[in-house]
Amino acid sequence: MHTLIATGPGRLEIGDAPIPTVGPRTMLVKTAVSAVSPGSELRGLFEGSRFPRVGGTGYMLAGEVAQVATDVTEFAPGDRLMGTAHEPVGPHCEFVLLIPENAACLPQGMSFVTGACAFWGVPPYRGLLGSGVRFNDDAAVVGLGPLGQCAVQLLRPLTRRLAAFDLVPMRCELALGFGADLAASPADGDAFEAVRALMPHGPAVVVELSGSQAGLELAIRLCAPRGTVVQVGVLPRLNNFELFRPMQDKGVRFVPIHRTADDIKDRVADQNGRFMADVVDMIQRGRLNVDRLATWVAPWTEGPVLIPRLRDARDQAIGVALTW
Repeated sequence: MHTLIATGPGRLEIGDAPIPTVGPRTMLVKTAVSAVSPGSELRGLFEGSRFPRVGGTGYMLAGEVAQVATDVTEFAPGDRLMGTAHEPVGPHCEFVLLIPENAACLPQGMSFVTGACAFWGVPPYRGLLGSGVRFNDDAAVVGLGPLGQCAVQLLRPLTRRLAAFDLVPMRCELALGFGADLAASPADGDAFEAVRALMPHGPAVVVELSGSQAGLELAIRLCAPRGTVVQVGVLPRLNNFELFRPMQDKGVRFVPIHRTADDIKDRVADQNGRFMADVVDMIQRGRLNVDRLATWVAPWTEGPVLIPRLRDARDQAIGVALTW
């Protein structure tokens, strides 16, 4: 089968690989569209020993079921679905394996591009479910990539005032279009004061999606006393970071969303299917727009050029979808 092979963070080559074999509780899916998860693919959130990696280092795709294991009853050949790729390959392949717990049906009329990009809404949705955000709270979002833009859209109907932060002006403008009351660069010296003018007591909930220590420190600084910081972005190892004082002096509550990792023994695979189904429903009802976040939609053969370009053109593009 045709595939893209990751040779390092953000680096892809065109190649071929055997079609994966269906095993217990798995499905073979013919990929129609694979979407790029910018954080995972550009920063290489996989151990270096995993390169080269067939199918890239992301996980998002949509396609049609080609074959199911005998113990899979939730889906059948011919079903249209979205999901996250299961080992041993990533999503940027002609065929991938999925487990039923990490897939959701696509309704008729929803495109495969929309379906592949729908997962951008899942991590922020999970984060907000754990945040305890209440109707008419003030809130903020730090990091306005595809996941951050989805967080803005999910928070807007709930919140009284909503602030958003990113270093890239284009992303701030997009967040304003999605309903943020304030969108600014944290490098702007007046940004913190602008938030305080908008929300005198600070945001009760801050969703951190930048995946950086600076973003986490900004989230803590912004957060209201006894507020909640939801950690959705995948952080690097923290350096000279003070956690006790924010918890003691401000009473900040930290809520990380659950993730699996290779170094956790007896891990159980994430089961995101129910959240995927909720996000698909939101998209179908017009409550969430992911199509605007797929800046570039192109054939899979352009992946080796477009994914590195995504890093170098942050003021031009947010997300990429590859057609197969």
